[in-house]
Order: sequence, then structure tokens, then C-alpha cells
Amino acid sequence: MRSGNTVSIATDGSGHVGVVYQNAELAEVDFRYFNGSSWGAVQKVDDDPGIYMSLGWDGSHFQTSYYSSKSTLRDLRLATLSGSTWSFQTIDSSGDVGRSTSLAIYAGKIGIAYEYTDTTNHNSQMRYATPGLISGWDKQTVDLDTTDGGGNTSLAFDSLGSPAVSYYIANQAARLAPV
Repeated sequence: MRSGNTVSIATDGSGHVGVVYQNAELAEVDFRYFNGSSWGAVQKVDDDPGIYMSLGWDGSHFQTSYYSSKSTLRDLRLATLSGSTWSFQTIDSSGDVGRSTSLAIYAGKIGIAYEYTDTTNHNSQMRYATPGLISGWDKQTVDLDTTDGGGNTSLAFDSLGSPAVSYYIANQAARLAPV
């Protein structure tokens, strides 16, 4: 079986490994779990050839953020595994959003950093999203000046739970931004 150009790995509370990846042959997002002695069957997460996956463990569930690469969507999505069922949320759908995604979890708090591309004005921004207090997602712009496009995004929380995003701007240099 061939896989695609993005893969992400995370461990659960028992130290067992989960892997999410783009299955280019079947044009879908797939997940596999290693229980410590053997790999489980491939689970289809979504019948979308998503890219830019980022997998995390929130203490109870595997969660993966990814860019929905269907031409009709081009949104940032989050899939959560509960038992053997995946549930979905659209995090941001305001244009061409979700490239170069990075998901991180601190004390059960999930954060997602990603690139937003304004295809009309040909510029991009780095954004950060967290679940809203009541519903939906709170989104904020981390950097407005990523005209040449951002990429290689990485999100991490410090020991106090404050997030920071690192990313690369084409034809420039790496940047680090506290959120």
C-alpha cells in the first residue's frame, strides 16, 4: 500500500502508538494503532484525500487535524476517535485554510496552528485556534505578514500552558511567535 505525503504519530496514555496518514492510493485519511505487540487494522478516518495531518492524544482520545483537500472544501478539520468511530468538526472554513497544520495538547487543552491563504489577494497568515468556551472555535491571527506563504508549522505549549508557534516563511527565515 502506498501512503501520501503527510504522516503524523502520537502515543496514548499507555505509550502505544497511533499513526494517521494520507492514503494516496485510496484518496483518504487512514489511521493505524499499535497496541504494544501488533498493528491493528487500517481505519478510514475520512474519504477525503486530506493532507497536513497532525495527531495528538488528549488523555482520552486520539485527535487529528488536517487540511481537507477536496476542491469543494479546502477547510481545516478535526477528527476525534471515540472507540472505533471518528467524529468531525470544521475548525475554520473562511477561505483556503488548514495548510501546514500543527496540533498540540496541554493538560487536555487542544490548540491548532495553521496557515490561512487568501487566494483572491494572494497572501497568507498564520492562525491559531482553540475550542470556544460555549461552542465552535476561537481563532486568532498569529502573523499577518506571511505574504510568501508559511509552512513547516510547529505548535508547542510551555510548562505554564502558554502556546507558541514556529514556522517558516518562504524566501525569508524561520519565525517564532507566542500566542
